[in-house]
Amino acid sequence: MRALERESHDQRINSRPDLVLIDGDRESNNIWRQWAPITPIIDMGEIERIEVVKGPSSVLYGTDALGGVINIITKTPDFALKDEWAFNNGATGIYSSVDEGWYGRYRLSGGGHGFDFMLGASGRDNDNYEDGSGNEVNNSQFKNQAFDFKSHYYFTQIIL
Repeated sequence: MRALERESHDQRINSRPDLVLIDGDRESNNIWRQWAPITPIIDMGEIERIEVVKGPSSVLYGTDALGGVINIITKTPDFALKDEWAFNNGATGIYSSVDEGWYGRYRLSGGGHGFDFMLGASGRDNDNYEDGSGNEVNNSQFKNQAFDFKSHYYFTQIIL
């Protein structure tokens, strides 16, 4: 989303930035605004969905959401309802020829008896992109590594 901008008689009025939420928790504060884009902070393999609220309904989130709301929902383990311990793991690997890049992710999740967890690690390494003519686009390379952990414990019995 873009911040709305209006110029009038040499005065410039900018609306506040969009409100960014991760799993419903506010992330767009002064520290967050220094980091751009969002991708180094959240591994793309852990995003379940992205909810966008724009227009007048974004005021339900307060004055810092006048430009809209972006809520990034991450994947959640769902082992807590089991009466026995269970575990699951998986790995993903992707190669991209346009930038000779690779992406890899490993995830371990499990739980039972009211507790669940998810642990993940990922890495990405991309060289400069090439445009349609085969020319290298300078300064488009990047690398990152990410580790994440998410857990829940339900103190009372869950009734469905």
